[in-house]
Amino acid sequence: MRFTCGLLLVFLLVCSTHAFNLVFDGPELETSSENFVTIADGTIEGAVYETARAFYAIPYAAPPTGDLRWVEPQPPTPWNTTLKAKMVGPGCPQICQLPPFTCTIGTSEDCLHVDVYTPRLSAESTNYPVMLFIHGGNFIQGGSGTVLYNGDYLCNASSVVVVVIQYRLGALSYFLNDDTNGNLAILDQQAALNWVQTNIASFGGDPTRVTIYGQSAGGDSVAIHMTAPSSWGLFRSAIMESNPITLDLNTRSIATSLSKRFAANLTCSYTDMDCLRAQSTEDILTAQNAAIDISLLHPLNAFMPWQPFVDGELIPGQPRDNLNNGKYIDVPFMAGTVNDEGRMFIFQAFPEPLPYEDYVAIIGVIFKADALKVLEQFPVPEDQKNDTRAFMSNIGTQYMFACPVRQILRHMSSNFSTSPIYYYHFNHYFTNFDPWGPDYPMCIDYVCHGSELPYVFNSAEIGSKFTGYVWSTEEAQLASFTSVAWGNFGNSGNPNTPNTLSLTWPQYNVANDSDMELATPPVIEVGYLSSECDFWDSIGYYHGN
Repeated sequence: MRFTCGLLLVFLLVCSTHAFNLVFDGPELETSSENFVTIADGTIEGAVYETARAFYAIPYAAPPTGDLRWVEPQPPTPWNTTLKAKMVGPGCPQICQLPPFTCTIGTSEDCLHVDVYTPRLSAESTNYPVMLFIHGGNFIQGGSGTVLYNGDYLCNASSVVVVVIQYRLGALSYFLNDDTNGNLAILDQQAALNWVQTNIASFGGDPTRVTIYGQSAGGDSVAIHMTAPSSWGLFRSAIMESNPITLDLNTRSIATSLSKRFAANLTCSYTDMDCLRAQSTEDILTAQNAAIDISLLHPLNAFMPWQPFVDGELIPGQPRDNLNNGKYIDVPFMAGTVNDEGRMFIFQAFPEPLPYEDYVAIIGVIFKADALKVLEQFPVPEDQKNDTRAFMSNIGTQYMFACPVRQILRHMSSNFSTSPIYYYHFNHYFTNFDPWGPDYPMCIDYVCHGSELPYVFNSAEIGSKFTGYVWSTEEAQLASFTSVAWGNFGNSGNPNTPNTLSLTWPQYNVANDSDMELATPPVIEVGYLSSECDFWDSIGYYHGN
């Protein structure tokens, strides 16, 4: 794993005594009873802090190792002695290249864990709502045990139980042949949701009031669960953050071709599970990367090649289509994007300036018969034709993120949903510190993909003990507003209640076309990207898949 400077700082801290606790929550308090929770599998000892309790790395399924590699999640083995749950666990195997404080500390195939955060003095009688977070990372990286996803503030300020889950990534999840499912991550997530149904009351949570929320690949996962009948009944409301929903999930054909290249890179027969299970984790990660092949027939697949596939059963169809056509569970729903979603991905894909001639060629490959319309919609001034990455970034933001989400909300609110719908646009870049690290200079002074997460969790202050990062006054107010709105939604399916916001967040419908612009200060925004999204709606979201 490649460590950034910020991550190395965390690594050094967690190698010292009690550092896992200090990094994430502050000094642990001495207590005789609050530390302990008993579930069907055994007793768990967590950590108690000033405002919250934390129980890290609780297994919700058996380790998917050995003969269980590439097998659907199995129940965990009960434990006879008290499970120590005071330290974060490793992430699932990955080569993490995310910004600082979003990579896990170590990896292991024994990674099917949940982290549970509760308010102080929670008991089975409290019946707090539950918010279950699904992390992002292109379905190949990320995890629960990070400073960014610390649930301390959210659970305490909003009186909710926060559950952060991990699931298998990359080829260890999405490898497909006749003996494997190919959608193990989604089955893992369902196993975690079922674990919550069975066990969360012991932590003071109410299994009938579960909100799922996720960002990026986690947002994609939320859309999958909303459109997967086998997930219905496991949650009562949903928040979809920054889902690149124009990117189609894999077809069986694409998933099979990718899996065959992966097996060949391991010098295994595609059907030889004994050979595949004998490979080291490191060799699997190497073969996983080597299997990626950019196809001119499916150019957008290059942004997320290892991902779920539409099998017609667990995932009955493309989530974008099913949400647009009313084939989803009707629950309170919140969705939105950030201002510069596409910038990170375009600048990573093209680290050098992108000349106009290449820009035209790429637009042609993706949009084919509609390419001229796109070029007319995004004219490049003569003095900027030496580097068109900013224009390509705008296209990525609108076409892959913002406009298909608006289209979905328009269809849902007009034709299908009786439950309330809320829309947001996050539009603030960090002014008081740089959380991006040396590998993401393109995001400084831009609202890049993931910018809302420290505000949703209000986690920057937790990390400030070791990083020096602190909110400005305006950022602290925005973080409070955002985390309270998310916590309110987890409580009631409405971001405005039970805790009062400084500004009433309207429900979304086509007539008002309004969203909450999460900025400094937050404002009600009308017609965000209206004319631009009308254009994209007119040519459709099927190009490049």
